[in-house]
Amino acid sequence: MSENNLVFFGVFNGLLISIIGESLGAVISFILYRKGINKWKRPFVLHPKLLKLKELEGSDAFWIIVSLRILPFMSSGLVTFTSAFSKVSLGTFALASTIGKIPALIFEAGAVYGFMQVNLIGKIVISILLMLDRVVNTCPI
Repeated sequence: MSENNLVFFGVFNGLLISIIGESLGAVISFILYRKGINKWKRPFVLHPKLLKLKELEGSDAFWIIVSLRILPFMSSGLVTFTSAFSKVSLGTFALASTIGKIPALIFEAGAVYGFMQVNLIGKIVISILLMLDRVVNTCPI
């Protein structure tokens, strides 16, 4: 989510714009993946696990997509790719994907809005702590 959406449009409208943008991005990716999958018939498509996914459609696909979108560390691109590989319709994917993204976007909007309310010194302290956390958690030792 872009902080700019919240600054320029307010919390509610900024969140709404972010949801629309995320949804459109997922739908466009889904369409492009599906076109690519149909043109690129490689052996990986015959993998047994992917063949099971290929049969997903309707409410089963809907709830799996919603569930995967809600998971905070699930790769969005992987969810979109596997959905494009399945028989799920574009409409079902778009609705499930949008519903699944909303909780994370609300949480993110709240975090960004809260950060925007902090004074400059607080922002600097928070930024330094986040950078230190990143360094400590990526250190190979």
